[in-house]
Amino acid sequence: MLRRVLILSVCAALALPMLAQEAGETAPAKKRDPRDLPIETDVVEEVAVELAEVSVLVTDRRGNAIVDLKPEEITVFENGKPQRLAYVDNVGGTRFAGKIDDASPPAAVYDRQGQMVDAGEIDAVLPARAVRRVVLAFDVKNSKLNVREKWRQAGEDWVRDEMRDDDLVAVVLFRSYPYWLVNFTSDKEAVLHSIEAVSFDQGIQDRDKRRDVSQLVEDIHSLCTDLGKPSDRRRKGSGQTGGATPGSDEAGCAYNLAEAQVQQWDLEAGETLGTLRGLTGQLAAVTGRKMVILFSEGWVSDAATAGTQAMLAVFGFAKVDTTVVRWSLERDSLREVNALHLTAKAANVSYFTIDTTRGYDAGFGGSLERGQHLSYQNQGVNPWSEMNWDTRQSLNALAKETGGRSYYGTKDLEQKMTAAADSFFGYYLVGYYRSDPRARAGKVRVKVDRAKLDIGYPDKPTLWPHRASPVRLDLSVGQPSLDASGVAQALPFKFTMDLGDMPLRRGAGGRGTQLGVYVQAIRPDGTVAAERLDIATVVLDREERKVRETQLYEHSTELVLAEGPYRIRARISDDRQKIVSERVLDLTVKAGTVVAGFEEAPGGAD
Repeated sequence: MLRRVLILSVCAALALPMLAQEAGETAPAKKRDPRDLPIETDVVEEVAVELAEVSVLVTDRRGNAIVDLKPEEITVFENGKPQRLAYVDNVGGTRFAGKIDDASPPAAVYDRQGQMVDAGEIDAVLPARAVRRVVLAFDVKNSKLNVREKWRQAGEDWVRDEMRDDDLVAVVLFRSYPYWLVNFTSDKEAVLHSIEAVSFDQGIQDRDKRRDVSQLVEDIHSLCTDLGKPSDRRRKGSGQTGGATPGSDEAGCAYNLAEAQVQQWDLEAGETLGTLRGLTGQLAAVTGRKMVILFSEGWVSDAATAGTQAMLAVFGFAKVDTTVVRWSLERDSLREVNALHLTAKAANVSYFTIDTTRGYDAGFGGSLERGQHLSYQNQGVNPWSEMNWDTRQSLNALAKETGGRSYYGTKDLEQKMTAAADSFFGYYLVGYYRSDPRARAGKVRVKVDRAKLDIGYPDKPTLWPHRASPVRLDLSVGQPSLDASGVAQALPFKFTMDLGDMPLRRGAGGRGTQLGVYVQAIRPDGTVAAERLDIATVVLDREERKVRETQLYEHSTELVLAEGPYRIRARISDDRQKIVSERVLDLTVKAGTVVAGFEEAPGGAD
């Protein structure tokens, strides 16, 4: 929902007392002539009201979606103050809750560009039943081999037992980019085959962050202890002398080892965030709410702290200046994380994360490693526990800030998937008028007047969501032909846009981008007849880039439709959601031809 600033202009009529006064004495009060009142002035009072939105996920304690909440049962607080609701939208349910009766906005409403808009308009139109779109995403870049087979089994079981006939399900594998195994489809066999046939190895062996910590601690202990007093020995690979590595030669040696591992963790985290943002950008082309069930063991969001903890485990605070070390190692990844959260909100994508990290990976288990862990805790730190917390928090934050939910452990994975997918129907968008629109967005709390519910929502509302730049898109419709069944019509579409509008970035083969190309056909009653998402890759070499400003990009696809009238919605979004293009047209499909506008379907049916 776009943030809107609502301005109410009131022309005040003021009555000014007329006092006759002479020097040194007060004249008696004189009765005013009613014809003198009111006195018109140019004083204008402006009252700004900002429309904010918060996504709320409501289930019972067993994970069953709550789909019948009434607006009067919901209260939104910002910074502890109750706010006036504007609308409640049950995204996944069978109804549109609509605008709150007593929440009519002021008379004049202006959008961000200062253009007046319809004060009563709420830009939400839903089909009679929302389509549940589920992406099963497997993060092989941040996981161990043995757990990936459990992911596969859980995915297969969920598709066989829980996937509904009207669900649209896609399967994606995380490489250094989103690798689509199967696009959105209601064909169970196609989804099952994609999960069964794929290799979860992908040339990527175990990615075990706890094992990285163990190796780093062991290297520091074996290579850096008993090195003596400080010196000006140059730190390997840094180009700086020992003065920047405080404490001792031991601490300097430990810093060198930690620095290399921190850089590796940062690289892996950057790749993961890039993949997540790429997937989110591609999904932005698809209309409606999309949910991603993400199997992962998380990434290291604060590698500097993890590296510092490994040093402290061996040498303690006496030899390691944590302030200087963390400052030297730290990399600002917060901007990338915030960008991901904002693009997910704008794209209507919610992440439901399943963290399959083992319990004893936190350093408290009963395995042989436990003795190694505890042997370093005489310094008062446990880097394994810190690593476990950091990777788990990376998934928690992704789920919470995008309106999803987090799950943990390797037991009952199919039940966790079912709970995540079913919660789609308990997803609400709640709009409210901020009582203090000029203040920064404050902490949000949502109260629902029912007992024994689990309620999830982000810490802050959506005010100015990430918005992609609109670019021109031309849509051509070809002549339909009978499909293989001999009953429906295969209707071809061609997307055309300027190649100069493409937001290209550097890659291995030149500069390029990945696009989500989406087309949807909607019947006059609002139900979806057919839709298709294609993932297209655009790569240009140096010579092609020189002339791209004058070239066009074209993409062809098709939908299989029965004869009848449809509203066609076509969209393109790139994998960083820098651009978005959309075209809508109305047409009627007939045998072997297409006519513009809506015409009555054969037999008088819509």
